[in-house]
Amino acid sequence: MFAMYGQSYEAVIFDMDGVILDSEPLHQQLEARMYQELGISVSAEEVRSYIGVNSYEMWRTFRERHGVTRSVEELVQIERDRYRRIVAEQGVPFVPGVLELIRNLAGRGIRLAVASSAPREQIDHALESAEMTALFQARVSGDEVLRSKPDPAIFLLAAERLRVDTGACIVIEDAPHGVAAARAAGMRCIGFADPESGSLDLSKADMVCSSMEEVWYVLEGSVLKGAC
Repeated sequence: MFAMYGQSYEAVIFDMDGVILDSEPLHQQLEARMYQELGISVSAEEVRSYIGVNSYEMWRTFRERHGVTRSVEELVQIERDRYRRIVAEQGVPFVPGVLELIRNLAGRGIRLAVASSAPREQIDHALESAEMTALFQARVSGDEVLRSKPDPAIFLLAAERLRVDTGACIVIEDAPHGVAAARAAGMRCIGFADPESGSLDLSKADMVCSSMEEVWYVLEGSVLKGAC
């Protein structure tokens, strides 16, 4: 266990895109290409609003806003096929320091989970490529819950699979929707200010860190009351 604000915790739940994988630039490039192909101009504010939302919810909202005739299923499949092809050809880098953080936590006996809006195959591929699968006791994808972040369902399911009370979990998130979901689940949350995600409002997190080294410093038990 480790302590934050004087309370002991048993588990850490990671988001994936922008926390484990430095994949936000790739997702944004793929989506920007699709917007262009659809002949639709999308503001930076709208792009930010989709970060942390699962593909089905994102494209469902996009269709409603812009009157797109293609089905949600078709749009999701196009993006996932293109992502899969790029990953197979060139891979996706890990966020600097995250693999060391995961190993350190596992070495301390902390239970670990991934709860990501990404599909399960992307989660599995990321962990397998880093030989990290055995270090995680639970994995939950956005396709396994009815409601996307900021709904807490994905984190509640992760805690259930970890067999840990929600109050004994800390979430690491890089997006406002994820932070809101973690807090709604009754969990503490560390906001990771991923520079590739842009200037996102993580102020509702318990604290905000700008590197995985800072996250580790917090999780070692230092009691901080503001940004790292």
